[in-house]
Amino acid sequence: MSSEVTLSAATRQNLLSLQDTAALSSTTQNRLSTGKKVSSALDNPVNFFTAQSLSNRSSDLGTLLDSISNGVQTIQAANQGLTSIQKLVDSAKSTANQALATQLNTSGTAGAAFSAAAGTINLQVNGTAVSTTLTASDTIDTTIAKLNAVVGPQGAGNAFSKDTTGTKIVVSASADLEFSTPGDQTALGFTSGTANSGPQYGTTSTAGQSSNLTVTGVKERAALAKQYNSLLTQIDQLAKDSSFNGTNLLSSRKLPLPSAVAPELPVIDVRLRPPEVASTPCTSR
Repeated sequence: MSSEVTLSAATRQNLLSLQDTAALSSTTQNRLSTGKKVSSALDNPVNFFTAQSLSNRSSDLGTLLDSISNGVQTIQAANQGLTSIQKLVDSAKSTANQALATQLNTSGTAGAAFSAAAGTINLQVNGTAVSTTLTASDTIDTTIAKLNAVVGPQGAGNAFSKDTTGTKIVVSASADLEFSTPGDQTALGFTSGTANSGPQYGTTSTAGQSSNLTVTGVKERAALAKQYNSLLTQIDQLAKDSSFNGTNLLSSRKLPLPSAVAPELPVIDVRLRPPEVASTPCTSR
């Protein structure tokens, strides 16, 4: 048995109003929970796709902002690295100038009287090899003249002379003057030095410093050269460490941005060229 419910027009209108209110309440709650005015294209196609486009653009801008932030941090890391490197460069300049200001001197008198003998005398002046040929008829004065003729152009001046007796060769040079072999030492009356002993400026000498000679400045320059090379190593290490998130502006790399947002931005290539000391190497043996 069915029963029919008859509603008056006013009651029916009130019921429809309640249903509309419930639907509106549900829509409002959905908007509050999602933050979207339109949740599907069926509600309002124009507004839905406009909102979707703006959301995508917002995401792209957020990604771009993150990339810009990373770029700023990368620049700051490079700037800090350059500041520290500049201090090391200043220290390297100071060390180089100190090395250049260190005076080299060689002085001494032969232990034995000069005895003429034919042969070639090989020398090194501040690491530069020079030589002269002697004959059996050369006097001590002739020998001194020949020696000064080859060492003078290298900055040693008239390094060779003779003592008051006129029989022994004297060395007095504002440079590092070395004999290439022990035989070169004994040929001029100097005591043969122990191989690889004493300060050496050059790298090809097999003769150690003669006990008749005193050399100053070579060890000091060698220590300064070691300090200078250490500073260069620190500069290289600082350049490698001046990075952020794997990007190093001091290593000729690029700062990438997402391809969907913007193309890659090239970064200025920064190359460091440390100052040089002297072209002649300094070693201490």
